[in-house]
Amino acid sequence: MLLRLEGISKSFGDRMLFGAVDLTVNVGDRIGLVGPNGAGKTTLLGVAAGDESQDSGRRSLARGVRVGVLRQEIDPTQRHSVREEAASALRHLDDLERELHELEDRMASLGREGSEISPALAERYDKVHGSFTAEGGFERDSRVERVLAGLGFDPDDRERSLSTFSGGWLMRVELAKLLLSEPDVLLLDEPTNHLDLPSIQWFEETLAEFKGGAVVISHDRTFLRRHVQRVAELEAGRFHVYQGGYDRYLVEREARREELQARKRTQDQKIAAAERFIERFRAKATKASQVQS
Repeated sequence: MLLRLEGISKSFGDRMLFGAVDLTVNVGDRIGLVGPNGAGKTTLLGVAAGDESQDSGRRSLARGVRVGVLRQEIDPTQRHSVREEAASALRHLDDLERELHELEDRMASLGREGSEISPALAERYDKVHGSFTAEGGFERDSRVERVLAGLGFDPDDRERSLSTFSGGWLMRVELAKLLLSEPDVLLLDEPTNHLDLPSIQWFEETLAEFKGGAVVISHDRTFLRRHVQRVAELEAGRFHVYQGGYDRYLVEREARREELQARKRTQDQKIAAAERFIERFRAKATKASQVQS
């Protein structure tokens, strides 16, 4: 288990957006979150991300799990370049790199002086070097270039100021930052909306290789058919998870709706029969207890 939502509910004023939401995201999961506009899908994704509070229920993460969410807003007035903004997702490597250089300088200085390197210093260097290597620090620049190229930014575009791009291209920068940060859980709200076909193909290949779990809001049925293994439907405040791919979801949803309609017809018939009985015998003392019941 990476992320779990248990009994989550959320209301705005007198309107309940959703209630009794139970969802578990495991390693390798691809979950499509679907439902009509205004059903609360984006809000539910915000609760899953920890950005939104819930009215009731519990959100829990496995130890050390990082959740990444595709932000829908980015400041269009920023003056720094696309490359700089994308690389900011790897800013956590700066401190490691700085310490690594400091340790190398100290070791080199000791070598010039003919002094021995202490076991503690050597151990610290090995630890920092190992962490920097494991987190892809030595490939940082090439990773940034690869992701930006995949999302359609040519070399000249990568040097341009963010303020010169449209909102759709700024969303590509946000997607680049999210993918570069390599979280354990991806929460994606319409990730393909602003991508052209080559970029969609690259993104889908990247998502297919992603080892963590992902929850995706999308109206792109082709995308959902290719990737999701479960479908979570949010509609009229109700939440239901369907096992299997998108096409299976469509079949099971129709069968479930027919079953609910049949139950409603049966219930309506029972109510009508009860009302007829009450109307017919309300004045008879011998039937008073039945009528009251």
